[in-house]
Amino acid sequence: MFNKALYLIGVFIFTLNIYAQAPEKMSYQGVVRDSGGTLVTNQTIGMQISILQASPTGSPVYVETHSPTTNSNGLFTVEIGTGTIISGVFSNIDWALGPFYVKNEIDITGGTNYTINGTSELLSVPYALYSRSTASVGPCQLNIGDIYQGGYIFYLDGTGCHGLVANLLDQSQGYPYASSPGYSVNTQAYYSGPHGGKFNDKMILTSYSNSILTAAELCENLVSGGYDDWYLPSKYELRLMYLNIGPGAAMPNTNIANFSSTNYYWSSTEENIDAAWAQHFSGNVPGPLVKPNTAHVRAIRSF
Repeated sequence: MFNKALYLIGVFIFTLNIYAQAPEKMSYQGVVRDSGGTLVTNQTIGMQISILQASPTGSPVYVETHSPTTNSNGLFTVEIGTGTIISGVFSNIDWALGPFYVKNEIDITGGTNYTINGTSELLSVPYALYSRSTASVGPCQLNIGDIYQGGYIFYLDGTGCHGLVANLLDQSQGYPYASSPGYSVNTQAYYSGPHGGKFNDKMILTSYSNSILTAAELCENLVSGGYDDWYLPSKYELRLMYLNIGPGAAMPNTNIANFSSTNYYWSSTEENIDAAWAQHFSGNVPGPLVKPNTAHVRAIRSF
């Protein structure tokens, strides 16, 4: 019997532009471990995903199955809404009638004998999916590009009242993801999507000694605008910044956050033990950089 508490650490990766027509899917990424805490690597797993309404034990409004394959780091990605449908219609879910919970059931042998499972609340529904199902997005009157709670809003969830802000300024114009010597560490900071950077930063900070400089620690120690809960953005959070308040944004939000166009910005998402993902803001060009290299750092926080 597998240890249910260890099987999965996962985050949602909402891969839609805030202003685009919403695709009928959302991505989910996770890391699978066996009962001994060992990563389940390069293996096809069986997975059933259920969207539950109202409570963690509520009625499923949608159920589907997947057969993803983990990579060498135990990581898998599935697109909810594109699996083999067991019941329900994903496009008919009324996200305004939440809360909703996602139940994951896994068979690490690739079958349908789901011996391990977990349920978590879907805290952040993509804004475009939510607004498709309701004419009202809440009383907060917030918009992408507003200055709010210490920074520029670059992401809003389905309520229209919660999201992510980027700090008004760069925290550094040249800082390492992790300084040498000793930077070659597998931190397992592989998460992306809104709020994924929070998971990554915790892993980075517990993986390196105090003698190693990290961009995550620079953000962790930041106090700005009266807030002290800043963190280094994930790969996808960084891309949202580029698309919604950076050079890739439509007018009037084109680079309102004044990002540099002469260097890369670090994300918190690790590529391997030696490199992490960064993005150049002179164009939509993400890529891995060796960790001791220096790049710009822009902290973000959730509200």
